[in-house]
Amino acid sequence: MLPSSSNTSTEPISTPTGSDFHIRDVHWADAVEIPFNKLPSITLSYLEKGRKLSSESRRHMVRVVVDGLREVNSNISTAQLRSIAKRIVKKYPILQDELDGQLIGTGYEGLVNQLVNRNDNSNRGKSPFGKKKKLNTEDEVDTPKSLAKKDVYGCTNFHPAIGDIDAIEELRIELLDISKEVAINWSAIEEKFKKSYPLQRKEINAGVPVNELLSRWPTLFMAEGIVLHFTQLTAINLISAFDDFMTRKGERLIAFFRNVLKDDLKSRSPATEIILSCMRFMKESNDQQFFMVDETTTAREVEKHRSDSPCIAVLGTSPEDATEFMIVIDNVVTTTTNSFKKAFTLYFGLYYVLNIEYPIQLSGILEFVQRCFVGINPDGCKAAKSSKRKKSAVNTNVLRLITELTHYEWTE
Repeated sequence: MLPSSSNTSTEPISTPTGSDFHIRDVHWADAVEIPFNKLPSITLSYLEKGRKLSSESRRHMVRVVVDGLREVNSNISTAQLRSIAKRIVKKYPILQDELDGQLIGTGYEGLVNQLVNRNDNSNRGKSPFGKKKKLNTEDEVDTPKSLAKKDVYGCTNFHPAIGDIDAIEELRIELLDISKEVAINWSAIEEKFKKSYPLQRKEINAGVPVNELLSRWPTLFMAEGIVLHFTQLTAINLISAFDDFMTRKGERLIAFFRNVLKDDLKSRSPATEIILSCMRFMKESNDQQFFMVDETTTAREVEKHRSDSPCIAVLGTSPEDATEFMIVIDNVVTTTTNSFKKAFTLYFGLYYVLNIEYPIQLSGILEFVQRCFVGINPDGCKAAKSSKRKKSAVNTNVLRLITELTHYEWTE
């Protein structure tokens, strides 16, 4: 008899065996005995003592577990493997997905992916026609495009009560007049801006075009306005979160990327190096996110660069040398700033402020920033800021980066 997880309250069930047996009981994975006794004694010792496994030992653990489970059930669904991964991580928390003590997503998506990949590899060649197994409806994570399904992703105050709309409209007009001043004293207008938040959100949620929002709420697109709105929306200070992450993890990330990517980027600022290296690691093209223009280029000229997703115009020859950056949303220059770090921070913030989906081609870098820099870490499998269908609650490139970074830090 194989030992069951000590943290599982469900009693093991007696199950038939056989290479062609398929268990359809949805509760099977909650009760099946996980074959921990087939693991090498040193692996079990590490797990029991809360010591990290090497990459090779972890892969071997996955093979042993999946192969042992397949002796009981030869056709394991992704949903069943998800349940098993949850049980394994609950028993051995050292296996969970985390970065610098911060849990990522459910904490077990990395193990889910490894179990699924091993199981899929074991299934290859079973059919003479090589037909891909159709996912069960319980396996497939649907990320519908309807606003109601994605609008609260990581937000704590998405639909604020409006209250006295006439009073808020008066505040909007006051802010509009103030925005025309040469120098704005934000400490003097901060309360007015905060009180107008419900109307800002109402218009954003209603889908008012960016150019109209910019004309009605110019202060919303100033750096201070983006940060204040983001804070009211998520209860997180965007700038402080970025700065704190850079202080805690910046040097380690740079050392990791230089080691893995074999690049010598010492001339770049830390923020520039980390963002661009992260994109290269995930094989996401920075051409989708940044485009270079001459230093004398005007906002109107920048807007002629057509893009289907938000991007940053870099006024200069490279991100590290430029002294001006323009954030472009729906082909409208919304915000101008003078540093790469600030430009990227505000650019990310606008995805939340304006309720914009992550473009598929940039979903890795944006989700890494969201979860690790900013700390917005929803774990629901159907929560997604990108419309791309996926079986994991966390972007697989993000999981791979976190896993390799954690292993790098452990072995250093």
